[in-house]
Amino acid sequence: MKKLLFAMFFVQFTISMVNAQATADPNLDLNMVPPLVALNTNSVMEATVNNFGSRDIVANSLIVQISVGLNAEMIGLDPTSSTDWTLISNPSGASNTWRLQNTSGIITQFDPFPVPIKIIVRGVALGGPSNILGNIAYRVGLNPLLPLSAPSASQGNIDPTNDNPITSLTVVSVLAVSLTEVTSTASDCSAKITWSTVREDAGSTFDVEYSPDGARFVKVGTVAGRSATGSKYDFSYSQGNGKGFYRLKIGSATGEVTYSKVVNVTTKCNEKKVFIYPNPIQNLQDLHVNITNFAGAVNGNLINAAGQIILTKKLVNGANLVKIENLAEGIYTFKVTDEAKEVQNFKIVVVK
Repeated sequence: MKKLLFAMFFVQFTISMVNAQATADPNLDLNMVPPLVALNTNSVMEATVNNFGSRDIVANSLIVQISVGLNAEMIGLDPTSSTDWTLISNPSGASNTWRLQNTSGIITQFDPFPVPIKIIVRGVALGGPSNILGNIAYRVGLNPLLPLSAPSASQGNIDPTNDNPITSLTVVSVLAVSLTEVTSTASDCSAKITWSTVREDAGSTFDVEYSPDGARFVKVGTVAGRSATGSKYDFSYSQGNGKGFYRLKIGSATGEVTYSKVVNVTTKCNEKKVFIYPNPIQNLQDLHVNITNFAGAVNGNLINAAGQIILTKKLVNGANLVKIENLAEGIYTFKVTDEAKEVQNFKIVVVK
């Protein structure tokens, strides 16, 4: 009997502990990049909300408040801002303090690709750096929509230390470099970083910084500025397999330093690639099959709609020609298989 009572107590204790841990943990992060804003011009600040808890955060349950210093104003949401968040205070006109609410959509646990709130910030007075303060909390008062029906702002939050981020900005008379865009693309093991400017001061430089985790950056190269009226630049870096993060550290002859936004790219070294053309194809034409980075025996099979193999071709790295003849119009599958039994399928359309 004692064993039974102990077992019942243990189960009940375990359930209570699980329920106590099964809550949400909203987190707010602010990022003003670059931290310099030219007087009477606009920049964009990003506010990203994550959920570090074990339960989803439902709609209408969170409030984000952001306050900028007296040398800047928030004047609107950028068109690419998350549509899950709605401005609920000062919905029109410039302001130093905004409050937003997650009026649509849930915030899932550890969302790997959260869409940030993007706020247009305008420099109105020279000075800084001044702090931009953020706060995130549950809606105050009874709210049955909260995880575990948390009745107040103080409940349902595992770790309140990540709720009050700080970033900063400085308003200057003019920026040494006016950057319009930064993008990243992958080519096998290499990442290519591309950026454009519309104005540069003499002596401007661009340090390309790399990070494997988005937190710790190191310089991997420098590109010198070359045009006072702006130019386009690119830089390639062999990062190996995986994901890499990049930003530009922009320097001027006067010592002023700004940073671009962070971009990321995922590379795959020696990725097996197949390129087939023309498609559609006519009878008595050659189907060009180009393959790269394959090892060992590689076969190409042309398969009809009934699943029958009607043509087989041994393939080698580089260019291969497959003669198409005496085939009825329709859709076929060209199946590429290597000795590791990896398969790639391509739809081929045969026309008159």
